[in-house]
Amino acid sequence: CRYLIAPKTITLSNAADGVTVKWSAVEGAAYYNVYRRTVNADGSVSSWVSVAKNVTGKSYTDKSGLKNGTKYEYTVRTFSKDGSSAHYLYERILYVGAPSITVKSTSSGVKISWSKVSGATKYKVYRKVSGGSYVGVKSLSASATSFTDTSAPNNKKLYYKVRVYNGNAYNTSSSKAVNYLKAPNASVKNFASGVKISWSKISGATKYYVYRKAGS
Repeated sequence: CRYLIAPKTITLSNAADGVTVKWSAVEGAAYYNVYRRTVNADGSVSSWVSVAKNVTGKSYTDKSGLKNGTKYEYTVRTFSKDGSSAHYLYERILYVGAPSITVKSTSSGVKISWSKVSGATKYKVYRKVSGGSYVGVKSLSASATSFTDTSAPNNKKLYYKVRVYNGNAYNTSSSKAVNYLKAPNASVKNFASGVKISWSKISGATKYYVYRKAGS
């Protein structure tokens, strides 16, 4: 049989939907198998379990039964065409689950809401104008589940994502888009013939709707 070395490097990162494992290529490898084990609270570890077989590339995202706030170790073994494998090295990561988010236009700005992530120490909201790059707009405490971006630029397609932190470990949500138009400033005034409603002109508006309700 042919002996193959293990990958010289393995790197782990929290992805939007799991943990991404990347490794260096090994000359002569036909495929790779990825394994995972859990690091318990007392520092002991569970047995290795297979999470991916016959991977021909150099990366794999594990989405299988991960628990937020749990430490995991990953290893990658190399296999030649006759099935022989190398010994392995491993790396450790604290898994931080990504929040799911929603965005919507409101009268005061764009409201971004997200699911609470157990173990979070803080959240950070990022915004991108279509064609540009993401910039951080607000850091929030672990108890926050929403933020209204009152500085959102008018008449733009905007993308938002939320990053959650557990200490130095983090994960980032998928991005959500919204076409944002600012709400006009309106005023009302009684006239002999009725009520006059006036509003500020909004750049990019193609039409306006006027609504009325009786009582409170």
